[in-house]
Amino acid sequence: MTLNALPHQQRRSALEEIESWGYFRSVRWVDTIDSTNRYLCDQVRAGTIELPALLVATSQTSGVGRGSNKWYSPSGCLMFSLAIPIDDSNSTLLPLQFGYAVANAIEPISQVKPLIKWPNDVFISGKKVCGILIEAIPRNDVSPYNKRGIAVIGVGLNCQVDLSTAPEDLQKSATSLHIEAKRSIVTQVTPEFVLIQVLQAWMDASSLSSSEPNWLMHVWQNVSLLNQRWVTVRSAGGLVEGYCLGISSRGALLVVTSNNQAVEVMSGSIESYRDV
Repeated sequence: MTLNALPHQQRRSALEEIESWGYFRSVRWVDTIDSTNRYLCDQVRAGTIELPALLVATSQTSGVGRGSNKWYSPSGCLMFSLAIPIDDSNSTLLPLQFGYAVANAIEPISQVKPLIKWPNDVFISGKKVCGILIEAIPRNDVSPYNKRGIAVIGVGLNCQVDLSTAPEDLQKSATSLHIEAKRSIVTQVTPEFVLIQVLQAWMDASSLSSSEPNWLMHVWQNVSLLNQRWVTVRSAGGLVEGYCLGISSRGALLVVTSNNQAVEVMSGSIESYRDV
């Protein structure tokens, strides 16, 4: 890992503001790393990092997404990971909550309302602008001083990405904030600026989860890309196809199949979706 000895003023200002909140015990921004998630997972298991922790990277050489997907890490992409203690009672809602925080943070920037493709990809104008990967580390795998499980949340958010140099499939399926931004703030769509907005939105969402446990159920209808659409979901039990009703209190996707059977999908990937 290569640390930047003299970080750009924007980077320094962003880190100073984040540190002033007093929430994170460890805050770092590095030039290059293989994977921010992998690094934090290793540090957590070794018990060598204070939590909550934030690690931001300008460049990732081996970032990974869900399953075996590679994480495309171009210039102008905000790439960071958080390591936070979690309670078992709300761990299944964490992907949705963080996806909501991202969507809420970038909505004032975008000309079109961001929507979440369950469980946690964020889309604008039908194209993906942000991917989120959450890795849970059980209590038994962490240092004895940690009495709770740990979640490592990896985020890749396209801020000022030149998609003309991206692989052809990504040019068709992805977008960048600078493309979608309102004209009045297009110059503000820097990774440093967006990082502050996302972290503030996440802290607000975390506070809301403590005071109003069911808040996500109330807002999901307004931020879901899939509600009232016909979806195909690949889950551990096989393919599920049907009409999407929303989410359950546990964060599962609620689907009614063609034979009128209600199915609750706790985890899986969306293979396709269409209007009914």
